[in-house]
Amino acid sequence: MQPGVLIVGLNPVCTDAVATAVMGYDPRSPRGKAPFRTCDNTLLLAEKHGVGTAELSKIEVRGVPIAEAMFRYET
Repeated sequence: MQPGVLIVGLNPVCTDAVATAVMGYDPRSPRGKAPFRTCDNTLLLAEKHGVGTAELSKIEVRGVPIAEAMFRYET
């Protein structure tokens, strides 16, 4: 089975946050928790610099809702 979704956006941090959620991960996860087990959460680092947000409630998602597009990469 393949996910079959295309995720696009104008802000790379917001787009990556949505893609992270579609893969079944929390885009606000801290270091040490999937998918940032061995590194800092780069989404949160970018957010601290004002580049975008990893807070899904602040991101406008059009089309299929995240819950419907979700394709978990780890079970």
